[in-house]
Amino acid sequence: MQVWNTRYDIDHVGPRDDWSEPVEQWMRFLRTAHRSPETIRTRWYQITRFSRLVGRPIELVRPVNVVAVLAQIDGLSAKKGMRAAVKGFYEWARDISGLVDVVPLSGVPSYREGQPVKPVCPELNVNLGITAEDRDVRICCMLAAWMGLRRAEISWSHAGQLEDTDDGMVMHVWGKGAKPRDLPVPDGLAVLLRERQPAARSDWLFPSDRVRGEHRGVDWVGNRIKLGTGGWPAHSLRRRFATVVYYRNGCDILAVSRLLGHADVRTTMRYI
Repeated sequence: MQVWNTRYDIDHVGPRDDWSEPVEQWMRFLRTAHRSPETIRTRWYQITRFSRLVGRPIELVRPVNVVAVLAQIDGLSAKKGMRAAVKGFYEWARDISGLVDVVPLSGVPSYREGQPVKPVCPELNVNLGITAEDRDVRICCMLAAWMGLRRAEISWSHAGQLEDTDDGMVMHVWGKGAKPRDLPVPDGLAVLLRERQPAARSDWLFPSDRVRGEHRGVDWVGNRIKLGTGGWPAHSLRRRFATVVYYRNGCDILAVSRLLGHADVRTTMRYI
């Protein structure tokens, strides 16, 4: 079976044996549907975990079994992601592969996230990160705090995304759903990226030291950022970017939404 979980830079067990081939086929379907590598890897991890927690053949899973698995998952976002993976997998199994006749989610709770107040990384900690001794730590922190990149977008950054223009360096970013956006690179970061930039335009800025031809995983990026900022998560730097851009540009929420790569401005509103 192909390994779809390189985002983690650690070894994970595969799905339950009788789920292995269908999961492999679903992954290939997602790739054919042009889902992003990060989405594919996330869904692989979620459905793999589900297959082991549910402990039943695919065709024998019932809503009560799904509820039992979700009860074991901590955190609203994790429950929401697991439910979405189950929904996507079983819709594929019903409509494409014919493995099942129904999607076992009837009566299973859906999860809607409200607008919780999430922390923004303090400027003192941002400064610690962007001035860290380790160059990779500095670059990761700058990409998150100065450009609002997600962990995944940092992990798969490559030389071909960087372009020097008359107005300075620009980074072409493809985020969730392959949604493109062009971001100006601050001069201080541009200097570091030129130094870090590999010879080949297709090479990763952060190549994996475990898998030839692969990039570092999102956990590696998150750990670098926490190391530099004294424990603050990567997304708190992305929220810092959103907040700064919002107030420096006349509270233009649409501009912030475009820079963050959000499909829905309501998502952006949770950042401010």
